[in-house]
Amino acid sequence: MKKLLGILAIALLFTVVTNEAKAQLSIGGGLGYATDISKPGVLVKATYDIDETWSGAAHFTYYFPDKVELFGGEIKTTWWSFGVDGRYKFMETDAIALRGVAGLIVTGVSVKSEYNEEDYNLYFKSDDLSSTASSTEFGVGVGLNAEFALGDAMGLFGELRYNLGGANYLAAQAGILFKLGN
Repeated sequence: MKKLLGILAIALLFTVVTNEAKAQLSIGGGLGYATDISKPGVLVKATYDIDETWSGAAHFTYYFPDKVELFGGEIKTTWWSFGVDGRYKFMETDAIALRGVAGLIVTGVSVKSEYNEEDYNLYFKSDDLSSTASSTEFGVGVGLNAEFALGDAMGLFGELRYNLGGANYLAAQAGILFKLGN
C-alpha cells in the first residue's frame, strides 16, 4: 500500500511540475469525519488548478484509532483514506467557489488485538497472544466542495462526499489551504 501511495504522489508531483497550463498549487490540512467509521481524523490535502473551471486534488485522512477492552485484552481499529479527485467549478464569487467533485478513493482498515497471557488463557486455547488483520477497499467518491478566500494567499475549505465501493460512507472535511504559486 505504501508503494501505491508513493507512486500516486510522484505522479501528482510530475503532473504539477510538467503542466504548462497557468496553474495554482495549494496545500493544507484540516479535520475530517466519516459516518461508518464514526471517528474524527486529521487530513492533508493538495489542490491544483488546471484552468478557470477544472482542478484536481489529492487528500489523505488518518482517522483516530478506536480501542475496545475485551476478554482482558485490547482491540485497536485504525482507518485511513486516500483520494484523487477531479473538480469542476460551477459557481464563483469574490469570496466563495463551489465545485462538484468526483474521484477515486482507497480506504484501509487494520485491526490489532493484544492480550496478556493470564487473561488470555481464561478465554482461549491458543498460544497466540496477539493478532492483526487488515483490508483495503477501492471505490469512487462524489460530492460538493466549497472554498472561501481569505486573501490571495490562503483560504478555508469544506467538502462533503459520499464514497461508494467496498467501504460506503459519508465523509465531511474542513480545513485551510495555502496557495504556493501563480
